[in-house]
Amino acid sequence: MATNGVKCMLSKNYNEKRDFIRMKVDTPISIILTESNQTLAGTCIDLSGNGLLVELDKPLSPNQKAQAIVTSTHGHSPTLQADVVVSRVMKHPTETDKFEVAFEITTLA
Repeated sequence: MATNGVKCMLSKNYNEKRDFIRMKVDTPISIILTESNQTLAGTCIDLSGNGLLVELDKPLSPNQKAQAIVTSTHGHSPTLQADVVVSRVMKHPTETDKFEVAFEITTLA
């Protein structure tokens, strides 16, 4: 396949076979739990077109619903706001008091 004289070779011969590539962002995130309206502060480690990985101080339950809000640390707008649901929770690999929570994006606001 050629585009404007540039040969493009697209394949899924990479280690991560996903519909969307993950982007490392390492930025502050707010998670607002739907049931309790409690706000948790965390770090968004990476995000993709259909999900995000967040580092939190407490574990959440699978299928728990929330709203995720990522605001630029450089003052850019708009912010990323999405309705999310917890897909999995893991202990942080190096920090014993942290958890990695994977969220699936259900709706972008």
